[in-house]
Amino acid sequence: MVKKRVLITGIGGFIGSTLAELLVGEGYEVWGIGKSKRNDKNYFQIDLTCKTHLSKMANQMPNFSIIIHIAAAAHGEKLEGNKSILSYNVEMTKNIIQCFSKKKTSLIFFSSVAVYGEDQRYGYVDELCDLRPHSNYGLSKKICEEL
Repeated sequence: MVKKRVLITGIGGFIGSTLAELLVGEGYEVWGIGKSKRNDKNYFQIDLTCKTHLSKMANQMPNFSIIIHIAAAAHGEKLEGNKSILSYNVEMTKNIIQCFSKKKTSLIFFSSVAVYGEDQRYGYVDELCDLRPHSNYGLSKKICEEL
């Protein structure tokens, strides 16, 4: 049986690393992209906001059945060059889409409940509720959903 090959962006974080373990346990061949150094042949340390480097890397990587895009700057994170969380997250997602679009790979994007916002919310929120993010993080996730 041929293993399905999956790429996870943000594999070094809690969600990414936990998901990787689960997928390996299910028989997937898991590859990852992250910010930290790691000694693993299926791992790439790369800044996803650098389209040039990401494009070169994408051309060197095998094809993937699925790309799971989890990487994001979250609330209060300090970014190089005083980039905003909004521009940083949107730029990463655009680059992932553009650099892997020719490979005809399915993309799963991890969003956040922050796209719904908290203002005037009194109770249960589901996917039918209107989107009204109240932070740059939530707005970045909403824009990325639309991409």
